[in-house]
Amino acid sequence: MSCVIIYATFFLVAVKTSFGKMAFVLFIICNYAHFVVISSKYFERLFFPNLAMQTYRWSFSLTMLLVQMITLPWLSWFFNSKIRPVVNHHSIRNIWWYLWLIPATFYMTGYYGIYMADQATPNVQLAMRLDNVLFLLFINLGALLVYYMVVLLINETEDNLRLKIENHHLTMQSLQYESLKDRMEETRRAKHDLRQHLAFIGICIEEQNWNKLRDYLSDYMRILPSDTPISFCSHYAVNSVISYYAQLAEEKQIKFSAQLNIPSEINIADPDLIVVFGNLLENAYDACKTQERNHNFIVIKGGLQNVNTFVLTIDNSCETELSIAEDIGIYSTKHPGIGTGSLSVKNIAQRYKGIATFDVKEGVFHASVLLHL
Repeated sequence: MSCVIIYATFFLVAVKTSFGKMAFVLFIICNYAHFVVISSKYFERLFFPNLAMQTYRWSFSLTMLLVQMITLPWLSWFFNSKIRPVVNHHSIRNIWWYLWLIPATFYMTGYYGIYMADQATPNVQLAMRLDNVLFLLFINLGALLVYYMVVLLINETEDNLRLKIENHHLTMQSLQYESLKDRMEETRRAKHDLRQHLAFIGICIEEQNWNKLRDYLSDYMRILPSDTPISFCSHYAVNSVISYYAQLAEEKQIKFSAQLNIPSEINIADPDLIVVFGNLLENAYDACKTQERNHNFIVIKGGLQNVNTFVLTIDNSCETELSIAEDIGIYSTKHPGIGTGSLSVKNIAQRYKGIATFDVKEGVFHASVLLHL
């Protein structure tokens, strides 16, 4: 047990990762190491009985080498093909605070089952018993099975999240296309009717009926196609997201402004941009849609500050009292706990070695994101 504490301390200092990931991997290695030691001591008793009761003899090193030559390739394959891809996932960072308890439980079960259940027998003799070898073998096999099930669940969660993002992207693309098609049709009708409008305006001018002309022009301005820009930036994915929420804001009469400098190619993955813009704009829209008209607004500013820095700020009117956890995100108003959207934005900012902050001041919600490219 003291060795585990020493290893854990060394890992915390030497390995720059979260405690959960470090503990998860460490306890898997400790489980395997425990099995190697016990089985090696058993085989030493079989082949070198005169040396088995002594500690740290060449015979023990030899049997340990043979056990590792047989088992380590299988464990290495499992680690590289199953565990490593999951550990490298960034979008599920918080789950490791709980997952490390699984291998820790297996380790404590094996340790207690061998050493604590029979304290009258010396540890060396306990290590040489076949039943203890088989016990640890099944403990490790069961642990690997559980790890594999965890890997499947995490991969399924990642696939569902990726599919949700792609569906969200496709939905916004479709809505953007429908909006473009509607505006083109409105423009075509306006052009077709322009001759009649000009003829009527000419009659009013000839008759010098200025009141009638003013009323007519006022009515005509109300039926003109919307002047909301179709293109907010050169980046297709971001433009799709903003166009979608700009249309929703227009329907709810929410003042919507966007000033962006985002090129068509940027060193940020499209799914990450969609998650950041989509979640922040969804929160802003949800906050504004129930507010009094002419007082609700959404203002977006951001883009590349230089070749290595991306900055985004989204401000919106806010009448709801929000609870904000500085290091985690915003507590959801729809369900208990931290909101999924703000948590996702925080995770993406950390992945790009940046920062995401949220604040409410004087009825305005401020969301700021900085990413290093």
